[in-house]
Amino acid sequence: MGNVTKKENQLVKFFKSFNLFEIIFLTLSLATIITVSIVCKSDYLSIIYSLSAIFAMFCLSKGVFLYPIYQIISDGIYVIQAYMNCLYGESILNLFILIPIQIVTTISWFKNKKQHSEIQVNNLAWQEYLCVFLGAVALIAPVYFMLKALNTNYLIVSVATFILPIITYYLTLRRSVVQFGTYIIQNLTIVLLWLMPIIYGGVADIGLLPMSLTFVIFIINNIYGFINWRRNYKRQELKRQSEMKENPIIEEDETL
Repeated sequence: MGNVTKKENQLVKFFKSFNLFEIIFLTLSLATIITVSIVCKSDYLSIIYSLSAIFAMFCLSKGVFLYPIYQIISDGIYVIQAYMNCLYGESILNLFILIPIQIVTTISWFKNKKQHSEIQVNNLAWQEYLCVFLGAVALIAPVYFMLKALNTNYLIVSVATFILPIITYYLTLRRSVVQFGTYIIQNLTIVLLWLMPIIYGGVADIGLLPMSLTFVIFIINNIYGFINWRRNYKRQELKRQSEMKENPIIEEDETL
């Protein structure tokens, strides 16, 4: 009973932490998606994905523990949606790579959350960023030929939307502020990916418009997330330095 009460209190504190901008942004985002979905006569799967994904990304921008849990749910829905539109690379990516990464992220974030479920922001060394970049470059050729063999639609864009999320999710796992820069690039390519069926299919595929709109909202959210995480990092760093002065034995947390 005590654990249930504690979780309820944490949830209440989470919602009370919303500032005016966050309340307006989240409300307008959800209302816009619902309205456009109704007008475009989108299927229920697209609507559910958009709403769950927007809330997941909003939790990410606030740097709270709830993010990876909601992201796993939205990624699962996205697998089905992508498969139905012959975007096989997106389905494979989310099912076999991104969802497992999010499971690890859930464990990692749980270990590195502070009071009010806020995540401890991590400052990575440049060598780690270099390894991530070289790994991404090494993936280009095998991903291209794999997606080509699967007759994936919009091959070049699909290659980009396959590799970029791997980089982004890794940086999210590592709690790096840089994740928001890669998220913006990733979301721009995914907006293009979901606009292509509308461009080439015409009115018949207009129901997919909310999918593109969702990733446009993500871009705005990611800009806010970058600003918020930078602010959190500076505050956490000042607190860490203060604690180290009081207790020199404390060492910097390097846990995944």
